[in-house]
Parts: sequence; structure tokens; C-alpha cells
Amino acid sequence: MDKVKRIQQGQTTAPFERYKRHFGSSKALSFSLLYDNGGDRSLDLIASNSTVFKTWFLGLRYLIEISRNQRENMDIHRRFLKAKWDFADLDHNGSVSLKEVTSLINTLGLNKPVKTIKKMFQDVDGDGNGRLSFEEFCRLMEILCRR
Repeated sequence: MDKVKRIQQGQTTAPFERYKRHFGSSKALSFSLLYDNGGDRSLDLIASNSTVFKTWFLGLRYLIEISRNQRENMDIHRRFLKAKWDFADLDHNGSVSLKEVTSLINTLGLNKPVKTIKKMFQDVDGDGNGRLSFEEFCRLMEILCRR
């Protein structure tokens, strides 16, 4: 949700325009999630009925607003960590692997041995699943800053 800029009703995006003959008269049930990546990327959806449309459209609009408010209310340090998190999460699955963390640390020029990175990673991986949540990632970055 962090990458979604806005949600809009109707069939106004380029993909909807390209395939409008396939979509028929479902404009009232259509909406698009527009991404904030500098391009024209969108996720275009058509609901099966008006109840489903209303549920999804209003629910997603609410989640986008919450996400926007959270970003705006973050302090500068937290925003910096979030930007590094987004950069590190190469597969965009909401967690970062040891490989992704190692790549980020090298990109930041911190010159830590892989063995040291692995140890720090394991220390903050609270659930031991081999992936770091954002909170675990923040703890790892705090450890890096103290050294």
C-alpha cells in the first residue's frame, strides 16, 4: 500500500482504454490503483457487482489514507529507514532476506564482513524465519549505527 498514490473510479487508465471493448459497460464497477513510481503503472480492477465494488473501493481508499498519514507522521529518522527498507526489499514481499540486507549494507559502503552481517541478522531475526520485518530491520540498522 505504501507505493499506491491514489485510487480512482472508472476506466480511465491506458490499459482500460486499450481493452475497453472487452470490458463493456462495467465503468460503474471499475477502479484503478495508481502507483507512485513516476510512471503510468496501475492495477485495474472490475468488481463482479456493486456490493463488491463498494466494499473494495471504500476499503482500499481507507487503507491508502491510513498509509499516507503514517508516512507523513513519521519522523525523519524513521523515514530514512523506510526508504532504505524499500530499497532493500528487492522482491517487494514485505520482508528482507540476508542477501537483500547484505546487498544494502554493501551499497551503503559500510564494509562489514558477511560473517558479521549474518550474526547481526540472526540476532535481530526474532521469529527465526530467515527474513526481517521492518521493525527487525530497524533494530539491525540501530546496531549498525552504534558500531
